[in-house]
Amino acid sequence: MGVIGAILGDIAGSRWEFASNPQMGPRKTHTYTLFSDYSYPTDDTIMLVACVDACHHHANFSKYYRKYGRLYPDATYGENFRRWIQSTFQGPYNSFGNGSAMRCSYVGQYYPMKKIERFAAKSAACTHNHPEGIKGAVTLAKCVRMAEYGNTKRQILDFGCGMYPRTQYPYSCEIPVAEYIDSIRYDVSCQGSVPVAIRCFYETESLEECLYIINSMSIDTDTVGAIAGAICDSFYGTSEKDISIVRQYLGNVEFKPLLMILEKYGLLAASHK
Repeated sequence: MGVIGAILGDIAGSRWEFASNPQMGPRKTHTYTLFSDYSYPTDDTIMLVACVDACHHHANFSKYYRKYGRLYPDATYGENFRRWIQSTFQGPYNSFGNGSAMRCSYVGQYYPMKKIERFAAKSAACTHNHPEGIKGAVTLAKCVRMAEYGNTKRQILDFGCGMYPRTQYPYSCEIPVAEYIDSIRYDVSCQGSVPVAIRCFYETESLEECLYIINSMSIDTDTVGAIAGAICDSFYGTSEKDISIVRQYLGNVEFKPLLMILEKYGLLAASHK
């Protein structure tokens, strides 16, 4: 389905994005729990739900990004996006940040393939109108659609490699994860996040394994986790345990409006592959 995996990736990566508290456990092993009291939904989850709601309201992405951004004004938005949320008339600001990709996985689920590029681009362009910002959104949405409808992991990787070839991008889908582990650096751009997420999906066998790998690197873990999580969810399916975790983290008063939107559109149902 995409959405649940994206939310789980966001929550699992939230505690690793900026700092490493010793109580959190060893980062480069699988001996810590992916979801703990230190984990929380970030702006990635908020804007993903905003995108879901927008898709059901004539793709009015600007309106719903601002609506949810103002509902959660203290989330960890980038400064340019924060100013955009509070503005009434400000247009796009030529961003190529990874926010355009992390929020649009539902576009790949909601629209047929022939419409995905147009609506993924639209979901990005109201803020992230740089060509790389739009490319990141389109790539992720198409990967979700491919994963949902029976394409192989190799086909998804090949598509990603075509979008991010090694000859043009230092963080290409063509580069094995082993080369990234110690060399990759924190990068909040689409071109520094989307290909890495696709490669992590390709080299792992489950959502859980994929998120452990992502969290082992010094990267934008919550957003890369949301991007990869969306593809994993669409490829492997959603379990009852996955749904339970999302309900746990969105079930309190603060995040209940987000949970209600997921329930409204029937997105809290297991889907086994």
